[in-house]
Amino acid sequence: MNFKNLFKEIAVVHLVRAQNGIEPFKHFLCSYQKNPGGIEHDLLILFKGFKSEVKLQEYRLLLVSFKYKELRVPDEGFDITAYFIATRTFEYKYYCFLNSFSVLLDAEWLSKMYQHILTDKVGLVGATGSYQSLYLDSNRKEIFQNAILKSKYPALRKYWIGRIDWYLRYFIQEWRFKPYFGSFPNFHIRTNAFMLSYDVMKKIVCPKIHNKIDAYKFESGKKSITRQVEKLGKTVLVIGKDGRAYQKDDCWKSNTFWRSNQENLLVSDNQTRMYLGCDLKSKAYYSHNAWGSFAFPHAKTLPLK
Repeated sequence: MNFKNLFKEIAVVHLVRAQNGIEPFKHFLCSYQKNPGGIEHDLLILFKGFKSEVKLQEYRLLLVSFKYKELRVPDEGFDITAYFIATRTFEYKYYCFLNSFSVLLDAEWLSKMYQHILTDKVGLVGATGSYQSLYLDSNRKEIFQNAILKSKYPALRKYWIGRIDWYLRYFIQEWRFKPYFGSFPNFHIRTNAFMLSYDVMKKIVCPKIHNKIDAYKFESGKKSITRQVEKLGKTVLVIGKDGRAYQKDDCWKSNTFWRSNQENLLVSDNQTRMYLGCDLKSKAYYSHNAWGSFAFPHAKTLPLK
């Protein structure tokens, strides 16, 4: 595909939050230097929550060898609110949003996402997706019950404590999250690294985001960005390092998030790195949360947490 004459059509928007410290920003810039994306674009830096000009200058010194634009935004509304402010401030045809903990893993990561978002039927692409739901449905309840019954330590007291603990947590989840989150499998694009056009972005309704649960609602709730794009009649895709696009029914095959060794991942974040640092049992637990019966490693007995 010919990517010439597309300069200023694409904005890579990287969020830099003061509260996270400077180290994540250093990691991002190091990866950005090694992996420029494979296509021309503008780099937009969102400085979020910086009250001190002295502190901000420390970050700007890291950017002296980069061509970029910047925007300062208040530390409110989590990442999503800042992204919408950026689209109202800078006009581009396509935006690729990267959160504070993003690290680029492939030299052509951006062009691989871009070639799929160009398709008219495609409305949203992301480096990772998941089937996970904050609302635990009856199938997940049965899985956890079976895990208790098949425990290697079937002492009566431990069994009952585990069972009571599970039921309490289950009904709390039922009351708190069921109105806002669909049952598993709850396909959604994770908002750590995603790309869409301005035409689609302006049709997305972004609610007031006051807390982390509001942010989760926008990412994976019943009115998530994924579901809003699907209601526009557009396809939503996960893009792997192999350049392939994975749709809703087969995105678990991408091995990009909490599955296998995530060997096909284009852009990592704190959650994908956390998974890689886990032991095998914990990996199985997280993989099952994200993919259910498609998990790998397989969770024969889920640990209670």
